[in-house]
Amino acid sequence: MKRREFVKGIGGAAGLLMANRISGTFAKAAEPAIEKKGGTRTVKLGIIQVQDDYSWSVERCHAELYELTEACLKEGADLVVMPEAYQYIGVKKTMSREERFQKYTATHLAHCAELAKKYKAYIVPWDYEVDNTGKTYNASFVYDREGKHIGTYRKVQPTYGELAEGITPGNDLPVFDCDFGKLGIIICFDNYFPESTRILGLRGAEIVLYPLYGDTLAEEWEFKLRTRACDNGIYIVPSTLSLSRGITFSGIINPAGKVVYRSERTHTHAVIEVALGEPRMTNTSAQQGCSEDIKNYLFKSRNPAAYGGITEHAKTPKWKDILKWKKEIKEL
Repeated sequence: MKRREFVKGIGGAAGLLMANRISGTFAKAAEPAIEKKGGTRTVKLGIIQVQDDYSWSVERCHAELYELTEACLKEGADLVVMPEAYQYIGVKKTMSREERFQKYTATHLAHCAELAKKYKAYIVPWDYEVDNTGKTYNASFVYDREGKHIGTYRKVQPTYGELAEGITPGNDLPVFDCDFGKLGIIICFDNYFPESTRILGLRGAEIVLYPLYGDTLAEEWEFKLRTRACDNGIYIVPSTLSLSRGITFSGIINPAGKVVYRSERTHTHAVIEVALGEPRMTNTSAQQGCSEDIKNYLFKSRNPAAYGGITEHAKTPKWKDILKWKKEIKEL
């Protein structure tokens, strides 16, 4: 019998965690998000946690991504996001990025579009994108309930290693209009920069998907993640490649900065229902009988005239003085 757990969300983020492990369930297309009284909506988020076996072929990684994604969709998920770079972990040293793109990307994205159409759900896979000038981006692609590609997010903050290998930074942080609400995306290293989620929050994002490879800063990763959610009144949904370091996890952080769900085992999935459009009321004045919608209170109180310095380039040392690596450091 399939194991079930009930997870209680905080601040209106009620969640039903279904099927920690894959099991045979009947196919069921997701219904559009339900709007409740007062503008509150609910949406079912599909969370997948991959196996992270670095010996696997691209085909085997793809098969697991599709298996876990389809398991979520069969249980009614409205939205599923896939982690960064997972399908290529076993061939990084044997295939160039260009070879991977040419052989696998179009087929992978086409299959994800088919799943989205079949189950009437949103799917956000990760892969490389090459534009018509030959520039390569680290990207996530958004497919709607009809399987149509409605937009792409290009990672704005590639790491030094990615830049040195020819990855081009994106130059925008788009927000995608979905039938359940507004969706933003950041990828891996983007989370080190608070500007990313702040811009998405200001542009109306309610959920920010966060595909990532992993991290090495044990306490800081979760601390930053929860702070980004709390500061901007958004859900953040990490989808990580690996649990092996005990640092990152796939899951959900709610607008109060609380972890609603975290994956604890590989090759698992969960479907969690969360509420959107529900104000988080606080009392920062400490006066009896007073309260405020904290997200809109903070956004309305902003003083952008004082923030010009955020777009200025900081004076920093050369890369060779910043990075203490064994291999040669290029000045980019």
